[in-house]
Amino acid sequence: MRQTLLNIKLMELQQQFCQLTNQLALDQQTDKHEQLCHDFRLLADEYLRKEKSLNDKAQTSHSAAACALSALQESYCQQCDKLLKQAANTCLSDEKNAEMMALYAEFALDYAALAMDHARLAALKAIDMQMTIEEKEEVIK
Repeated sequence: MRQTLLNIKLMELQQQFCQLTNQLALDQQTDKHEQLCHDFRLLADEYLRKEKSLNDKAQTSHSAAACALSALQESYCQQCDKLLKQAANTCLSDEKNAEMMALYAEFALDYAALAMDHARLAALKAIDMQMTIEEKEEVIK
């Protein structure tokens, strides 16, 4: 059971990562500024929809830890959204500000990688706990 659920989530994450890398590569190659702005708006809408859906799902979870993680993540996302808007507003025209926005994006990607490490730690702990239960059940038999 534990491996099936984790494998499904890993496949979803892998799919999302592939989409991210492919889309970023396309975004960097485009010469159509209007299309890029359109894609940004679509992604921002999808991001909000996914965030709301995930928060709603976590709130109905039986896990207090999942609910707490949801609250933390919601606060984090709101603060990140605010930072992105502030950074974008100050990075309107000159090259130096564009470089600062690129640096912000680089850190956002680094923190996304860190979030994946955190997810792996949580998955390893879940597997460890399940193995401990199974080992105890074996001893009882």
